[in-house]
Amino acid sequence: MRRDSADETAVAIDEWPRLLLVNGLVDTESLSDYERRGGYRALRHVLNAGPDQVIKALEDAGLRGRGGAGFPTHRKWQMVRDAMPGPRYVICNGGEHEPGSFKDRRLMEHYPHAVLEGLLIAAFVVGAERAFVYLTEEQTQALSNLRRAIAELSACGYPQRLNQAFRCLPECVVGPSTYVSGEETAIIGAIEGGEAKPRRKPPYPSVQGVFCAPTLINNAETLALVGCIVDRGAAFFRRMGTIESPGTVLVTLTNGVNRPGVYEVPYGTSLRSIIEFCGGGTIEGRAVKSILPGGPSLPFLPGAAIDTPFDHRSLKAVGSGVGCGAIRIWLEGENMVKPTLEIARFFAREQCGQCPPCRMQTATFVKALEQVVAGAGCDRQMQQVEKVVDFARGKGGLCSLIPMSAAPVMSAYRLFPSDFRELARHDDGH
Repeated sequence: MRRDSADETAVAIDEWPRLLLVNGLVDTESLSDYERRGGYRALRHVLNAGPDQVIKALEDAGLRGRGGAGFPTHRKWQMVRDAMPGPRYVICNGGEHEPGSFKDRRLMEHYPHAVLEGLLIAAFVVGAERAFVYLTEEQTQALSNLRRAIAELSACGYPQRLNQAFRCLPECVVGPSTYVSGEETAIIGAIEGGEAKPRRKPPYPSVQGVFCAPTLINNAETLALVGCIVDRGAAFFRRMGTIESPGTVLVTLTNGVNRPGVYEVPYGTSLRSIIEFCGGGTIEGRAVKSILPGGPSLPFLPGAAIDTPFDHRSLKAVGSGVGCGAIRIWLEGENMVKPTLEIARFFAREQCGQCPPCRMQTATFVKALEQVVAGAGCDRQMQQVEKVVDFARGKGGLCSLIPMSAAPVMSAYRLFPSDFRELARHDDGH
């Protein structure tokens, strides 16, 4: 299933390789279920053989973070491991704060031990004394299932039964459901018992994180892949995906398709194949007008980009990105101003209030788009939006919300100007 271009082998979706969603469980996979399919074999190997080869295996596999940024996983681990002597911490970010994304929730609800095994391997490799799973207050089922899985580990004497010197048992921490509380430094604040709001960087978490100690943060999907790579090898992992984006990735389809859900696909699978083979095609077979390939913080793509492979290089080349894999589509006949306004309202509501340029920009987006929807024209409103974007650009907010909130608004206006004018009763005299 290696894809080095947009060309694909026509195979049934049931034949696509799966590393994470292996058996379509309805219930939570128990410890015994997980061990029967080889679970914790990787952790056992690492605890017996030592951590030296793990980071090299992650580098050889080309594993990149599945939380949005796509940062090479081995580099994060190496930075924390190389930090000055002293306490270290590891965090699984399972909060999944991007609207329309449910992949991490799916893993934590149905495959909690795969997430926990990766977290324990990470803790051992970087020398962490404590490991946390961070969730939001809305993820009640995931929290319950993770706690049950941790209790199973404790009852069986894991992980110290495998290595008496390693006694790190994961802990669950619940934070707010606000969007910015999923930012790395906001998570650290919540774990420390403070506010879940972004902090100024540097220092970065790998240098100064939880209680000012070096801290490794990976999302749930990233950690769930670690056990597979350690157990089956980097070469096996690289047989799937593309050269620059190896392996499989979880995507969430939420709207415009006949079968919404969470699916696992090899990187390099085209957006068209994901929509048609996973999503069962579009509703009523209508043509795709617009695509958000990775969540609301990315630029829209036109429907003509539907044959773009879903991988980092290909999506960057057409002006967007992988993000968190939350793929949303809009169909021909739909006006793109209203969904853009919904996204703008989301960011305005979720910004934490600490950075004036962010407050100003997000509020301006909402006001301008509301006026467009109300039929007050678009040229004057969008000119004001462009001025605010230029002003806020590079202002160095505490998180990335300034460029993230601008991306969908500016791309929608660039790609679909006729939709903006369609709503206008007059066009500012033009």
